[in-house]
Amino acid sequence: MKAFHLLGAAPLYTNSFVLISDAGHAVVIDPAAEVQEYDKIFKENNATLTTILCTHGHYDHVGSAGVLSREWKARIYCEPADCRGSQLFPLKSADSGYAEGEKAHEERYRKLLKNIDEKLVFSKDGECIWICRNCGHIVVGKDAPEVCPICGHPKSFFELKAENY
Repeated sequence: MKAFHLLGAAPLYTNSFVLISDAGHAVVIDPAAEVQEYDKIFKENNATLTTILCTHGHYDHVGSAGVLSREWKARIYCEPADCRGSQLFPLKSADSGYAEGEKAHEERYRKLLKNIDEKLVFSKDGECIWICRNCGHIVVGKDAPEVCPICGHPKSFFELKAENY
């Protein structure tokens, strides 16, 4: 797995990430850098963009999503309101802590990458509660199942149950 961090200049601090699997599948998180920057990374690493993840709809997080999706036939995942474009507005004064938030994004994605490298995304040391994000089926165990026994969705649809409300 390879990871790339594309950091834009102030005041936008565009924080975009590219993850490339050993098999050459690329994921772009918050694609707002110039399309040519992504294309260069894909070419240099013999990678194919398959997935685009948008954490929210500010234009500095989704600016290149449409072009990349059309160019690479990549699937975009985002909240419905963001996909409709209703959240694509310039930064407001309410976003004054933006740079700090972007630093938190980077830390979270680096932890995720570490979990991917150590094969800990779907396997934990002790008993855990895993929930299928498609049908809500609950499994208790060390590992998420390869396939949901209820709806048939793959392991990637499982997440740890969180009670942080």
